[in-house]
Amino acid sequence: MPAPRSDPSQLSLEPRPDDDNTTPTPIHRDRPSLLDQLSIIDTEGWDGPAGTRLLQYLRTELVRPLTIHLGLRGSAASQAEATAWEAVWLEATNPSLRAADSPWGVLWRTARRAVLNEVVATRFASLDPSAQRHRVRVPILWEDLCWRRRTVDVDEGAGIQ
Repeated sequence: MPAPRSDPSQLSLEPRPDDDNTTPTPIHRDRPSLLDQLSIIDTEGWDGPAGTRLLQYLRTELVRPLTIHLGLRGSAASQAEATAWEAVWLEATNPSLRAADSPWGVLWRTARRAVLNEVVATRFASLDPSAQRHRVRVPILWEDLCWRRRTVDVDEGAGIQ
């Protein structure tokens, strides 16, 4: 059993020499390296050392720089980073990623789309007007907004005849 880390919140991208007395392959941004990591994860699972290192790498070397590059800071950056990291993880579990010509490009595109979705959701969130008098911000669901629009159209159409 490996020795516990001195500070569990500080994770390293470098393999630890005492992890199962083997030297894991380093992570590089090329197709063979990613496919190699995914094949190791197939046997160890995502909670194994290879899965942990890959997820760390994805967060610190792919998602976080992208979030910063797109201009997010503070809590918006943290939320977008978490959302994008989850989206990238889900994409990494997709078997079709292994058949992609550029799997790193697929992961980058997935992260970028997730970050931009967070930007749009933050900037253009609609608020329920009845909640504003109580100074509570309650988001309106898209389905509710569409339902209200259809109701108004039907009522106005009935008055025209």
